[in-house]
Amino acid sequence: MKQLAEYKGPYGETKEKILEMLLDGPKSSVEIADTLKIQKSAIRSHLESLQSEKAVTSHFKLNI
Repeated sequence: MKQLAEYKGPYGETKEKILEMLLDGPKSSVEIADTLKIQKSAIRSHLESLQSEKAVTSHFKLNI
């Protein structure tokens, strides 16, 4: 008998990892990229996608 495939959430593996990281609190795109060993531009793309899906919100911090 075939077993049911393990349920994967509505997001891909990388987005799931990002969401798990954000459960511990706010993170910068640089922090996420460094932890996941992924290019910053890819992280920004994933975050923009998650934001458009209303899964995350963004906050800008000015270093003045």
